[in-house]
Amino acid sequence: MSREAPDPDRPYTGPWTIAAARRFFEPARAPLRVRVDREWTTPGLSWREIRFDVRDGLSSPATVVLPAGGDPVRGVVLAHGGSDDGRRFHVDDGAEMARAGAAVLLPVTRSGPGPDIDVAVAGIRDAVLTLRRALTVLLEWVGAPRDVSYVGHSAGGGQGAYLSAVEPRLRRVVVMSFGAGTMLRIGRGQREASGLPWTDADTAAIDWFDAARYVAHSSAPLLFQHGRHDPVVPTGEARRLYEAAAEPRQWREYDCDHNVADDRAARVDRAAFLAS
Repeated sequence: MSREAPDPDRPYTGPWTIAAARRFFEPARAPLRVRVDREWTTPGLSWREIRFDVRDGLSSPATVVLPAGGDPVRGVVLAHGGSDDGRRFHVDDGAEMARAGAAVLLPVTRSGPGPDIDVAVAGIRDAVLTLRRALTVLLEWVGAPRDVSYVGHSAGGGQGAYLSAVEPRLRRVVVMSFGAGTMLRIGRGQREASGLPWTDADTAAIDWFDAARYVAHSSAPLLFQHGRHDPVVPTGEARRLYEAAAEPRQWREYDCDHNVADDRAARVDRAAFLAS
């Protein structure tokens, strides 16, 4: 593969540039086709289960929660981690944000490192495209104010790092429980556990998606939240990601494990950051 003319669908086979990264994560220009599956209310809140198109052949379920009886003052895309539908872990957090006046959208993304590098990269791309389309749904279909932020946990935090560099519509980004080099460490471990060799080309491909590359080009203020007892992401990795980030940036550390999303002090800090 020529370094002068990398494949636009596989730019990670060539040198990383922010321009190439932005092209790689460019969203589809296709109708959103939002479908409402269910609507209900709880005290002070209005809920919808929806589905929207990401690209040809890919759609995403999502939960929308709105403050009842008033216009939202901001919007938030709230993203889970893991490789399955993890919205259930963030419903309470989303409801709390909505009670504070936010229009909140919780999409489903499925991505992460794995033994097949190209499959893992395709998953990363689809996750980021899903989140960019979710932002469009929040702004154009839900009608959220243009003051829109992103909050992501674990793998969702890594996706937030990518978004901070490629999504200019975001006003603030919160990265929870993710670090510099996390993708490389986990991806290599999974590949070696599967009995497959790890090559220099694999390292170069995954390094193309190191979150530290992206936060250095963030166009939005960043808040990094980390549990000092996190068994998944070492504090050193998380701290290196913070140190790689463009200003303005904030670091907050808590007396909790990987699940910093549910820590009460972390929620208070997130609420203050989103309202700033």
